[in-house]
Amino acid sequence: MTGSNLFSLFKISLENFFKTKFHIYLKLHIQPSELENLEYYEFYYLVKDLIANIKEENKQNQGQNDATSGAMGGMKMPNLKVPTIKMPKM
Repeated sequence: MTGSNLFSLFKISLENFFKTKFHIYLKLHIQPSELENLEYYEFYYLVKDLIANIKEENKQNQGQNDATSGAMGGMKMPNLKVPTIKMPKM
């Protein structure tokens, strides 16, 4: 069974199906023809692993963002005084 028959096996919305295919193309650089030739169980495990990978990346990115914001929060900004200039009287 090819990927083109995938929609008939699983009752998902077309919008979600196309979003899933888009993310597979984007993240895994798989050609549409390769994706269409996958068996349904290969597609299922591909999506499952992709979701796990994206969640792990998000977790790592959040950790890096927290570390960066913590380091930036400890830094003090210098208090710069701007000199005042008096306008000459005319």
